[in-house]
Amino acid sequence: MKELENEVIEGIYANRLRSLLSIGRENFIQRGVWGQNVLSMENLYKTSIMLPPIVLGDGCTTPVVPTTIPTSPQAMEQWIEQIIKIEVSIDQFIRACRL
Repeated sequence: MKELENEVIEGIYANRLRSLLSIGRENFIQRGVWGQNVLSMENLYKTSIMLPPIVLGDGCTTPVVPTTIPTSPQAMEQWIEQIIKIEVSIDQFIRACRL
C-alpha cells in the first residue's frame, strides 16, 4: 500500500486517493492479514476502524461505525457522481478497444 502512493498520478483525485490509501493502511494495521473478524457486526463498534458511510436507497447516508470517514452529504454525492463518470469512461474504453 505504501508503494501504491508513489504511483498516484497528480490530478483532481490525487488527494482523495492518498487519503483513502492512508485510511486503508490504518485499517489493515488493525485487521491484520486475515482480518481477525474485525468486520463482523459484533466487533465493528469495538474498533477504531474507519469505514465510509452507507448510502441508502433514498440517497440519505448513515454511519456504519462511530469512526466513519468524515464527509459531508455534498461531498458524498459528488464522490458518487465521479465514480459513475469513471465507470462510464471505463465502459466506453472497453467497448472502443473491443475487450
